[in-house]
Amino acid sequence: IAKSAFLANMSHEIRTPLNAITGMAHLIRREGLTAHQAEQMAKLEGASEHLLGTINAILELSKIEAGKFVLEEAPVHIESVMGNVTSILRERAEAKHLALQTEIDALPAGLVGDATRLQQALLNYGINAVKFTETGSVTLRATAVREDIDNCIVRFEVRDTGIGIESETLSRLFSAFEQADASTTRKYGGTGLGLAITKKIAELMGGTAGAESAPGAGSTFWFTVCL
Repeated sequence: IAKSAFLANMSHEIRTPLNAITGMAHLIRREGLTAHQAEQMAKLEGASEHLLGTINAILELSKIEAGKFVLEEAPVHIESVMGNVTSILRERAEAKHLALQTEIDALPAGLVGDATRLQQALLNYGINAVKFTETGSVTLRATAVREDIDNCIVRFEVRDTGIGIESETLSRLFSAFEQADASTTRKYGGTGLGLAITKKIAELMGGTAGAESAPGAGSTFWFTVCL
């Protein structure tokens, strides 16, 4: 708890110097560079963005564990959430010649929740699906599981035709800092925090998260939320 509270309080001090680095790199690039300098600058910017993403994930998890993660209550439009996620993923998917599809079942009107966190949770799954799929497709799906007068349980899924995962490994993947194995980090990169964050977001929204997969048969990662 002390570690999480410390990191949550330190988020400004950790992020601000890195923002200065990325900002100054952008300003230097605008002033004009030689081809060699531009190549070096691209590496600097790429490393900075990667580091910022890692720091953000660690701080996000710490914020959740420290109880400082506050959810909004505002209108949620599932079509917009799915559209935003696919627009972010599209360039990565097209670069690998993957079909990117969405399926949205009939959902009740007037849903309320935290659209930003929903998008973040779904995007974590989507980024992984594209990363671990070399051929085929990635499909995002939203469906109503249960509905009453006050609440609707919505299930989000991301299905891929990727490399798949051993069943004994699946149970570990939603723990912080876990990945399938050490070679995954070397080949694909990443902190191993995305799935843990998605599960915690789902749990804060009254749901849970899980996955079904088999080696060579693709994967389906899902989470539920109460809106």
